[in-house]
Amino acid sequence: MATEVECPATETILGSEDLHCFVCDVAVTGKFYPLATCRARTTKTRLIEKLGHLVGERYMVVISEDDIICRGCANLMNTLDRLELEMRSVKNVVLRFLEKKYSLEEGELLNHKDTECGQPPQITPGELKLASLMMQSKASPWWIG
Repeated sequence: MATEVECPATETILGSEDLHCFVCDVAVTGKFYPLATCRARTTKTRLIEKLGHLVGERYMVVISEDDIICRGCANLMNTLDRLELEMRSVKNVVLRFLEKKYSLEEGELLNHKDTECGQPPQITPGELKLASLMMQSKASPWWIG
């Protein structure tokens, strides 16, 4: 299934200047897209913003109005966009299950999942399930007082 980005495609023209993809730096043959105006198909997020999130805070993505993205890289960015959305949806379902299981308020885990880093899981022997009971609140166990 081919996924197209949300912007008009341009076909390379014989004799045009040597165009290279901003992402993979390969000489473009066939369809390409102006990077400055392209948006991902699923979330409509600008591809340049997606690239910025990909490289992280330590680096800045700077483009010119002439920069392009090839069809292959645009398809990869669309796949990434779709999978990120799907992953967020799956995480929300799992968090809702945990809220229900541990009788937490609706949205308690969903609203805090991105802002707080959780503690690493602790593995206890099968007969001890105290760690799971502790999830309801971050209070100290009864025996610590």
